[in-house]
Amino acid sequence: MSVATLLDTILGMSEDGVFVGKALDAVRRYEELYDISDLDLATLSDSEIKRVSDSHNELRRFHDSIKGAVRAISSAANGRNAKEVAESMFIALAGEHRTLQDSTISVLIELFKIYQEAAFDLRNHSAVAKCKVIAEHAKRAGI
Repeated sequence: MSVATLLDTILGMSEDGVFVGKALDAVRRYEELYDISDLDLATLSDSEIKRVSDSHNELRRFHDSIKGAVRAISSAANGRNAKEVAESMFIALAGEHRTLQDSTISVLIELFKIYQEAAFDLRNHSAVAKCKVIAEHAKRAGI
């Protein structure tokens, strides 16, 4: 049984289909990226296990670096003036290559599009609402 098949089964049993659905989409993208969508987890050879493991470790390092960056920004924003943090981020981003500036802004816009669909409670309701507004503007602008 593949990971995607397993998650598909869980999706059918889950009350929180949105979360599991996003996890399933992520696993399918991962399987396509590393060409492992046709592998049956129960029948992998040692070399296939090593390839999948190496690919997973590479992806884990990538996700860990992103998590560290998000935590750094979150920590900087905690208790500080949002404009002050944004200006510092602008200075840092403006020093990057122009293409990287565009890529970074594109990533942030995609983040807002994804976050607008997040489950929310009173603690993050404002963040989700702000992301909805930004995502709507981006959609109208064709971004």
